[in-house]
Parts: sequence; C-alpha cells; structure tokens
Amino acid sequence: MVKSSEDGCLLQSDVNDLKLLTTYFSVS
Repeated sequence: MVKSSEDGCLLQSDVNDLKLLTTYFSVS
C-alpha cells in the first residue's frame, strides 16, 4: 500500500513537471 502511495506521489510530481515544461516551451 505504501509503495503504491509513493508511486502515486511520484507520478503526480512528474505530471506537474510536465505541465511546467509544456508551459515553459509554449511561452518561449
């Protein structure tokens, strides 16, 4: 259960980073 929770947090973090990168390149 804990491992799944950590994976979920990591995935959410990756999604947030992807959104930031997308926004960054869109503005550039």
